[in-house]
Amino acid sequence: MFIFCLILFLNQSPLLFSEKSPTCHLIPNNEKLLFANFNRKYHSKSQREIPFLANKLSYDAPKNLIIHPHYDPSFNKFPLDVINLYKDYLIPEAIKYWESSLQVKYRYFPLLLGRSCLTSQIYFNDVTKNFICDSDCSKITKCGDYIIIPEEHLDMCKYCDDNKECNKRGKRNRGINADFILYISAINTEHCNISNTVAFASYCQLESKYNRPVAGYVNICPSSISTRKSDIHPALATLKHEILHSLGFSAGLFGFFIDKHGRPMTKRDPITGKPYFNHETNMYEASDRVIKNIKRKDWKIGNTTITRNITVLEGAELEDQGDIGTRLTHWEKRVFENEAMTGTYTQNSIFSRITFAFLEDTGWYLVNYSMAEEYTWGANLGCDFVKKSCKSWIDDRRSKHLSIRPYCDYSPGNENINSKYECNDKRDAVLLCNLIKYSHELPGIYRNFDLYYHQDHDHTKKKFSNNSSSYLGGSVALADYCPFMQQVSWSINNEVRDSKCLYEENQPDVNKNYILEDYGENSKCLLHSRSWLIYTDKCNSRITVSKTIGCYNYECDSKEGLLIIINQEKLKCSHKDQVLNFTMGLSQKNFSLYYGNIICPSCEELCHSKIDCNLVSNETLKNETKMEKYFSVSSVT
Repeated sequence: MFIFCLILFLNQSPLLFSEKSPTCHLIPNNEKLLFANFNRKYHSKSQREIPFLANKLSYDAPKNLIIHPHYDPSFNKFPLDVINLYKDYLIPEAIKYWESSLQVKYRYFPLLLGRSCLTSQIYFNDVTKNFICDSDCSKITKCGDYIIIPEEHLDMCKYCDDNKECNKRGKRNRGINADFILYISAINTEHCNISNTVAFASYCQLESKYNRPVAGYVNICPSSISTRKSDIHPALATLKHEILHSLGFSAGLFGFFIDKHGRPMTKRDPITGKPYFNHETNMYEASDRVIKNIKRKDWKIGNTTITRNITVLEGAELEDQGDIGTRLTHWEKRVFENEAMTGTYTQNSIFSRITFAFLEDTGWYLVNYSMAEEYTWGANLGCDFVKKSCKSWIDDRRSKHLSIRPYCDYSPGNENINSKYECNDKRDAVLLCNLIKYSHELPGIYRNFDLYYHQDHDHTKKKFSNNSSSYLGGSVALADYCPFMQQVSWSINNEVRDSKCLYEENQPDVNKNYILEDYGENSKCLLHSRSWLIYTDKCNSRITVSKTIGCYNYECDSKEGLLIIINQEKLKCSHKDQVLNFTMGLSQKNFSLYYGNIICPSCEELCHSKIDCNLVSNETLKNETKMEKYFSVSSVT
């Protein structure tokens, strides 16, 4: 059996896993991809031609990318608070990120876009690198299927008549002093209704000489809009993601990539000036200098094991699932879980150096790697983590009695999940294994479990009913159904709260806050050593709360060190893994008496940037009259 991977060089309520609906990238049809003619002018200062690459003159040096946003009238139909959120913060922040991250290798102002032709026939001049319409230009030119490009953004009409005499019609407009025009719309299109898509984007015009995208669009699906504080970061990540598709992160542009000298990396058709178009894939073909099909000989599924003979990592793997808007145009979710350019948002989306390297390899940009974010998924786990199936990885780690992180292998539907929660590395969210039992058998290639099911990482196995393992898989299909620890959401009375600690809106209702959680900007995820006990009705009734994790406020005190705050009372952590046992009476609630506990993280982990933990006394907690009646301290046994 062979697997083909595409490699690019370089408890309380219904439980939900926090996967945002996929974004969608639309690759323009061949006849809809337009070109802005390259206008090689003489520089006003030097009277010399502006070169493709930087030279010693400062005005010829690469400049930070300039993106000009243009709002389609559809965007102004949003409520005022949504317009303000997007226009004043989200869109400017997303644009600023890429303007600070990318430099264009060449620039010519003003930017004037090409016009649509009445027919799909165009002439290409290999000397001037210009495209000219056959017969005449259209009265209306669109970016994508819905957005009409304003007249002031367009170049004059250039066309040839039946006698092949070429003419120009109309005046040349002033154009835009930018490297890229971004059209932003909010139209409820058919694409928005496919898998509840959040947004979709694409490029619509390329510069005619070096083929860098110079115009594109982002359409925000109106039904996806949320102004909840916890949805702001995902919305910003989505906008950055979509803008990057329009700037060039697209399988439809692989064939247009150029080398560092401005030479095409894929052979061009001398008649059209473009790479050869493949009508079966509906994309321009790209050479193996850009993308390769790699045969995996040892992909392990179910009870099947195949030998392998690959010794090097070839490149970065692309997504092989989904339609053409997802497949090939995103990083493989199994390998790059929370990288922002995967095909679906799950948690803590970041743009890594891998994505920045992709942008550099297009040949159109110089990148500022200091803007890339820290990426830890799969760090230091070796090539097998990347090149083998997650089943192979899990089985190999089990056999060596090693942790299978970042994967997991227990199913919340078959276990008492309250003892299964974990904190993420930053302690800003609660995680749970996203392994679920599907109502249908998974495709054979994605079956990551055999006849047994591993439980609690104690190297014992629990049998499932016959053939049930073929129904088991992670909740994120794009990750090849590999199960991993993921942020969760709870659905209560049609309201959803998620597991990120820093958002106050995730705070449980006071009558259901059984473990006295406190969500907010200064809250962190902390573990319990065992279940909490709550005595109610004058201690005649007892409730056992088995959930052994929660979000709590903390304080860094220069004298006391790390203090955990429970119901406004401060508990001192003297050392890492210390267990703080406490008894707390709450007269304002029906619950009369709490017996709870918290496992302390280290002072350095939470307070290293705020206080000098080495100067804090390590003496046992000093008994203070007020605190003494509420809690006691014990060590881990």
